[in-house]
Amino acid sequence: MQSTFAAAAINAFFALREVSYFLKGEPLSASGIGEPQFGDCLPSNSVLGTAFRLDKADWETTGRAVFVPLRPRKGLFIGSGLALLGHLILGVRLAGTTPAPPWLLMGALAALLGRQFGQLPTFKPKEDSISSDAERLLWKREGPRMCVRVCELVWVGCCV
Repeated sequence: MQSTFAAAAINAFFALREVSYFLKGEPLSASGIGEPQFGDCLPSNSVLGTAFRLDKADWETTGRAVFVPLRPRKGLFIGSGLALLGHLILGVRLAGTTPAPPWLLMGALAALLGRQFGQLPTFKPKEDSISSDAERLLWKREGPRMCVRVCELVWVGCCV
C-alpha cells in the first residue's frame, strides 16, 4: 500500500513538472534575466518540454548531429545511483548467504568501476601511440562514456 502511494506521488510530481513547463514555459531565471521564483525548479529538468540545441563539440569531433538540452540538466543520476547502492548492499548480503556465484555483486561492482573510470581526468597520450589529433580527440571524448555504458551493460547482464 505504501509503495503504491509513493509511486503515485512520484508520478504526480513528474506530471506536475511537465504541465508546469507546458503552461509556464522556460523560467526567466534559467537564462539569468530575472530573480528565481517559487516553482522555477520544476521545469528545469523537464523531459517533454525544453529547448534543444546542436552540440557543436560533437558535430566538430565526430560529425554526428546530437541535440542536447539548452541548459545542462542536474540530478538525473540519482535513480541509477540508488539502484547501484541497493544492488551493492543486496549483492554483499547474497554473497555471504548463498553458495551461488555473486552475480549481482559482480555486476554492481563493474558498474561502479565503470562510473569511476568515466570520471577520471584525461591523460596526455604518448605522441607515437596515436597518429592523428582527430583520433586522439575522439577517444578522449567518447572513450570514458563508452566505458561507462559497457560496464552498465555488464551490470544489467549480471542482474538477469
